Amino acid sequence: MLPDGARPLTEAMTAPPALARSLALAGWVENEEAGRRLQPSLVPGQRLVDRQGRMWRWDGFTRMAPRPSSAAEHLRHRNRLAVLANEIAGVEEADQTAGQNAAASVADRRQAAEAERLARAELRTAEAAAAAARHCRGGDRPPGGNRRGASCRRRRRSGGARDRSCRGPGASRGDGPRSWRRSRNRRSPAEHSTRRAPPRSSAPPGE
Repeated sequence: MLPDGARPLTEAMTAPPALARSLALAGWVENEEAGRRLQPSLVPGQRLVDRQGRMWRWDGFTRMAPRPSSAAEHLRHRNRLAVLANEIAGVEEADQTAGQNAAASVADRRQAAEAERLARAELRTAEAAAAAARHCRGGDRPPGGNRRGASCRRRRRSGGARDRSCRGPGASRGDGPRSWRRSRNRRSPAEHSTRRAPPRSSAPPGE
């Protein structure tokens, strides 16, 4: 017989006749307090349970929280493994796609670098050709000749002194008014003899 306050479990459920003896020793209570209070009154083989799955046994064993069965645990682990397998497959596919994209990006970068190198080479060639064309149009005139000529013309208009840079490429160190005067005074003796004054006449005046 179950202690007072406990109800037979056969009232709440049905089972095959082979389990009738085991169920006759099991009862159920309304709450945890009733289970703790009636546990010392149980005889060997009896046990009490409540609606939340807690259990009190005659030998003092108590299970305060229901534990899933081994079959339920196995099913849960198998479902979890299936989910992990799907996640791993998705990650591997994403990794393969990322690797392909990275390889394509590296190839594009190499092509861009090669195109830039060729463009720079073409630019240097074009600049060299333009410089050669300007040199051919300008002849042998040294760079900056036009600027020097313009400055010399401005100096002549303003009445300034003429420096060496305004003499031109063919001018020598002796060019200029002073040099011309020195060369005029340095005549040969023959030129001086031809320019002597005529002799005076010996005839008396009035003849």
